[in-house]
Amino acid sequence: MVLKKNLSLLFITCIAASYSSFGQSKTEVNDNTITINGVLKNVNYTVSQVFFMYDNIIDSVEVIDNKYSYITKAMNEPFLMTLYSNSYSDFSIAEVVPFLLDGKAVTITSVDSFKNLNVVGSTAYTDYIELEKMNKPYYLKNRELNQKINSANDLNERNDYRRALNKEATINGLKYINFIERNSLSPALMYALLKATLSLSEENYPLIKDIYDKRTESEKSTNFGKRIKKSLFDDTPRVNDQTKNFTLLNMRGDSISLDKYKGKYVILDFWASWCGPCRKENKYLLEAYNKYKNKNFDILSVSLDIDMEAWKKAIQKDGLIWEQLIDDNKKTQQLYKVSAIPQNFLIDPQGKIIEKELHEKRLLDVLYTIFEK
Repeated sequence: MVLKKNLSLLFITCIAASYSSFGQSKTEVNDNTITINGVLKNVNYTVSQVFFMYDNIIDSVEVIDNKYSYITKAMNEPFLMTLYSNSYSDFSIAEVVPFLLDGKAVTITSVDSFKNLNVVGSTAYTDYIELEKMNKPYYLKNRELNQKINSANDLNERNDYRRALNKEATINGLKYINFIERNSLSPALMYALLKATLSLSEENYPLIKDIYDKRTESEKSTNFGKRIKKSLFDDTPRVNDQTKNFTLLNMRGDSISLDKYKGKYVILDFWASWCGPCRKENKYLLEAYNKYKNKNFDILSVSLDIDMEAWKKAIQKDGLIWEQLIDDNKKTQQLYKVSAIPQNFLIDPQGKIIEKELHEKRLLDVLYTIFEK
């Protein structure tokens, strides 16, 4: 069964899988910067810090007297920014709000709760809100069908729900295509095309490629344009490819190589502490590990974190008991062409990739066919 990449639709920020800096913002105002001013109104709980994730950056500012001000470099293109309250990796205390900006100064007002915000000063944000409203029915249907997949005991029943999910994803993807056709000058156009790409299966790629080819070189060179190209011309390792060996350090500082796992079935898992869908995936990985660890099966996780403490806390909190490695120089991420997480590869005992992108119950179903049928 061909499954669409709809998991990433719910947390598109995880597509930007490599974050190169982290810290407290110290950028000075000049002609090459923009300022994001935020105000909290009637928020009756403490928000002491706001984190900003965008363009391969994680940054933060303090909230003082219910106000914050963040300065960043001016952008020449629309870009997705995600705000986190209080923490960017502990989702028990963080509220997470993604939105689209067009590279100009904006004012953000949160009323009653941090995530109930309004952005003034960005045309791209206005179109983004229209797209989010359009996407909401699918979001709810996606959640409903995924709950049914996860609760169904019968494999055939789960596959029926997956087919229904694919159908809904196709309908939703075509809505984005319709938005593009109606809004050819929208600053959110390439973002909408990326969302369509993530919703639609490969049989619809000629339609997406036709739209992509007609866009300007400037649009194609944006981050959204590059991500669309990566999806259309996927260069990650394919099923039946042999794996490429790498060596990384684990939490104890020991060097661990992928070749060490030859002779076993192994899930090679790419994730990060700040990635919401990755953290959700961990419970399924844990279930798979506990179920099949004595049947010649193992998991090797590679983190794209740059904050070692956040990585270690996430491992402890999620109860991950298999080998954990950190790709601090991003060479392994580049070796496997990973531009979106969560991403995983199922490798057979001979070192050949036999499946990829196994998420939630589908991971368990595939392993069931290997070990129990």
